[in-house]
Amino acid sequence: MVYELDGRYADDSCLRELDGYAYLILRFLSENIEKQYKISDIAGSVGQTKKATKKSLKRLAELELVIEDSSSVLSYKINEIKYKSDLHMLVPIELYDKLQKQEITGQEFLCYLAIRREALAGRSCSQESIGNILGLKKQAVYIIIKRMIKNEIIYIAYKKSIGKAGKGSFVKKYNIYGFPLEDECWRVVE
Repeated sequence: MVYELDGRYADDSCLRELDGYAYLILRFLSENIEKQYKISDIAGSVGQTKKATKKSLKRLAELELVIEDSSSVLSYKINEIKYKSDLHMLVPIELYDKLQKQEITGQEFLCYLAIRREALAGRSCSQESIGNILGLKKQAVYIIIKRMIKNEIIYIAYKKSIGKAGKGSFVKKYNIYGFPLEDECWRVVE
């Protein structure tokens, strides 16, 4: 099964400013658009502490992705109007589940979203470009990607192509990313 993530949540500023757990909150609130929730309700639903949930909600409110209502009891709901995007990413629910169960880190979740977004757009998914999106150094991205491979949320196929330039030839090396959780989603759908 997949969750349709609105593209506004996968832009550079969100990927750089939010932690992975904020995406659990966004998913919960966007699946329950009509309601407002107290911090304790949200924390219980996403499996976070109240303190961590409050911190994530504060950042989401600063980015105007959620609306804070303090008329009686402080509560939150999704901001449906803010930057409604035509772009949507299908993210495996299993990825959210792994984050909620702490089988992967928030950084791995964000890195997955950045790589997936860039791959869908046909742009470079180099460690340097992913680092620029997430505001991380290339070495940090390398470490995160190694953990992602170990946790089986991505795999990398290394490819080489040989080209000719003038009298000589050159070898170009590049990576092709695979998304095994998505492969499983599509097998279930078929």
